Parts: sequence; C-alpha cells; structure tokens
Amino acid sequence: MLRVTLNDASTKIVATIGPACDTVEKLMELIACGVDIFRINSAHGDREQHEASLASIRAAGEQTGTHVGVLLDLSGPKLRLGQLMVDPFYCEYGSEVRFVRGEEPAAANELTSSYKRLIEELAVGDRVMLADGTVSLVVEKKTADSAVCRVTSGGEVRSRQGINLPGVKLSVSAMRPADVDNAIWGAKNGIDFISLSFVRTAEDVHSLRNLLISY
Repeated sequence: MLRVTLNDASTKIVATIGPACDTVEKLMELIACGVDIFRINSAHGDREQHEASLASIRAAGEQTGTHVGVLLDLSGPKLRLGQLMVDPFYCEYGSEVRFVRGEEPAAANELTSSYKRLIEELAVGDRVMLADGTVSLVVEKKTADSAVCRVTSGGEVRSRQGINLPGVKLSVSAMRPADVDNAIWGAKNGIDFISLSFVRTAEDVHSLRNLLISY
C-alpha cells in the first residue's frame, strides 16, 4: 500500500521527539509506523539539542525515502497553575473555583498561578481554559485577592498544568525573546510548521506570521 504524502494526508500523525526516540533508527521505526510530522518542543533542551534533533529527523526521512514534516513548538510565556492542595483535582460542572494570591492554596478549590498579575488582569466574563482546553471556567466575581470562577466544562486538573486565556489582554507578550529567536532559527532552517503556545488574540498570530515572512 502506497503511503499518502504529507501534503495529501487529510489527517496527520504528530510525534514529539525526545530522549526515548531521538536516534535516526528510532525515528525510522516511527516513520514506518505512519508518523507524518515530528514535533520539537522548544520548552525543553537547548539549540544544540534542537539542531541535532532536526538533523536526525531529516536523516531518517532521507533513509526511508519519506518526506516527514517538522513542527517547532514555541514555549510562550508559560502561564501555569501552581501546586494544588488536592492533586489531581476534579472541577465539577457548575461548581465554584477561585484563583488566589500566593503559592499555597487554603482549600481544594483554590488555584494559584505562576503569573503574579493574573488576578489583576482577569475581568468578570473572561474565560479561563485549563488542562489543554478540556476544563473551562468563567470569571463571575473579582475581589482584591481573588477571581471567583464558575466551571462551565468540567474535568480533572493537575499541578503545573498550563493556563490559557482566550481573548484576555495580558501585559505579558505571547512571544518572549527566546521564542522570537527560536522562530527565526526555525524559519532559516526550513522547518515546516511553527506553533505558538498560549495564543489569546489574532494579533499574536499576525506578529509571528510577519516575523516568519521576513525570513
């Protein structure tokens, strides 16, 4: 059976490259299993490691005669939950949870964040997405020291998971200097896809696209 090319495949299988599969031989095995795109996570490792991963991916593609794509995932500003009192914690639909200041929650339904200005910059009506978007909250009330939220889509959350704030204007940029540097490296090296984490507005996407076009 002929393999569908990367451009023709309607559904693409993406595999993250890491220590368990960063050799050419392992990557060739994954290609044989149907992987279409290898993801390099810029949040882990350094430039030397990323360059080695890219070289291994391309060598594996050449040796198998397969054009596999490469996706560079920019880490973004890393808005994350702090340590939970109960870990994991199930956010039940319709229940109340609240973001509080500090690093130690006083109740199971209290959440803290690595972003110290989160409470100031949230507003009533804002959406908060947790656990890769599977858990959704809406801010219902603000106090000086908390943002009270209602769970609109329930699920399990864990300590240190990412926080996404669609449409919320924060003072932190979606792209840090390290992300800009990584994006330029990706563009110069012909990487096929570049993903931007924690996107909140269309301007975040336009900024990255304009940067890539210039290279």
